[in-house]
Amino acid sequence: MTKTFIWETISSFSHQEISKFGRFLASPAFNMRKDLVKLYGFLAAAKSGGNGGVSKREAFSHVFPGAEYEGQKLRLAISRLNKVLEKFLIMEEVESRPFEKEKLLVAACRRRKLGRNFRKAMNCSLNATDSQPLRNSDYYHARYFLEYQNYLHISETGKKKDLNLKNMDSNLTLSFASTKLRLASFSLSLQAVSGDEHEIPLLNELMELAKQPPYNEAPSIMVYFHFINLFKTGTEKEFEGFKNILFQCADNFTGEEFRDIYLAGLNFCIRKINDNQKAFFYEALDLYKKGLELELLLDKGKISRSTFNNIVGIALRIDEPDWVGEFINNYKKHLAPPHNVTAYNLNMARLEFVRKNYRKALSHLPLADYDDLLNHMNAKVLQVKIYYELDEFESLDSLLKSMRMFIRRKRNIGYHYQLWKNIIRYTMKLMKVNRYDKKAVSSLEQDIQREELLPEKEWLLEKLSER
Repeated sequence: MTKTFIWETISSFSHQEISKFGRFLASPAFNMRKDLVKLYGFLAAAKSGGNGGVSKREAFSHVFPGAEYEGQKLRLAISRLNKVLEKFLIMEEVESRPFEKEKLLVAACRRRKLGRNFRKAMNCSLNATDSQPLRNSDYYHARYFLEYQNYLHISETGKKKDLNLKNMDSNLTLSFASTKLRLASFSLSLQAVSGDEHEIPLLNELMELAKQPPYNEAPSIMVYFHFINLFKTGTEKEFEGFKNILFQCADNFTGEEFRDIYLAGLNFCIRKINDNQKAFFYEALDLYKKGLELELLLDKGKISRSTFNNIVGIALRIDEPDWVGEFINNYKKHLAPPHNVTAYNLNMARLEFVRKNYRKALSHLPLADYDDLLNHMNAKVLQVKIYYELDEFESLDSLLKSMRMFIRRKRNIGYHYQLWKNIIRYTMKLMKVNRYDKKAVSSLEQDIQREELLPEKEWLLEKLSER
């Protein structure tokens, strides 16, 4: 039964939701069949007990004890249970959505022509809508919807002189513009990654509209307006404008929407870092720090190893080793198994290397992450640099040769193949170049400078200038 709707849904439930649906199912308002209560009780107990699955025959025996197994009878019970579950999910979704209950109550009162109660529901709904902090597309659409219901009510009573279509039109436009600019922001982000550029209809018109009141006062428009301008200018100044308004208006968005645009801004920074725009290292770290403070980077209390690695790497690039040490110690407990130990050790090795504690760094590497190919090679590159700093050139030569053999077997890894090949090649040249031959040193320096796919370029140039 593991592939049934009911089992998959129970698997997604928290303990509180399992209990809540049990009470919902037991209510005569939603279900009067005891076999459904028994079936759900059996499945919920199995799930809560850590059972990875149950057979249909086990379920049938529990619900219909003593009866001979009938697949059709069980399927009918499951189908009926699914119907009740769907009602529960719909009600939970309505409860979780801002403005939804207010909108539905007003619409119900209008449809039933409950004039006095309609006006009361309308006033309560408007007050509830305006008193909460959200000022996103959903808010403006809720305002439009309520005003539209009022328009229908007034039209039905014949008092058309009291109609106010201006506010209704304004809120509908605010909702549409917010939604469209949000979609455009994520479309531009995706295009930047995929390279599949296409025209976004009405984008230019909406960007012009966003400069005018009341649209230039709407948080859900201005955040996306600044984000889209980033793709036109790409400047640090424009990014500052985006970042400032984003955090000023954090309460005006749902947690999910705010996190989405925050991550889009972070990804923009990382693309700029990949283009070697150093100012964005500082911007990215600032975003990461704010994300940690607001718990935007945690998923159910856990931080991904890629995010953990990125934070450490960016902070070390801008010489923040003390902060990195605090971060690693404070957040290692948030790393999800099975990669928590390996991610911790890889990043401790990176930190100790920057601190020039090369032996300590080397001691962490045997426990670093070798299951993931990228982390495996990052650990090997770090080991290369450590051996070089320790003047252990025999070990370094052996390591470089083994790395070269390793990547030859991994040619299907995209641009990473050329990237690691370049690191190996230029490190070997660094070891062999005659330091007294100024022409050879200058030629190697120029080759390193010209190489595009070479993430350790700064380190190689630094070592070349030392000896």
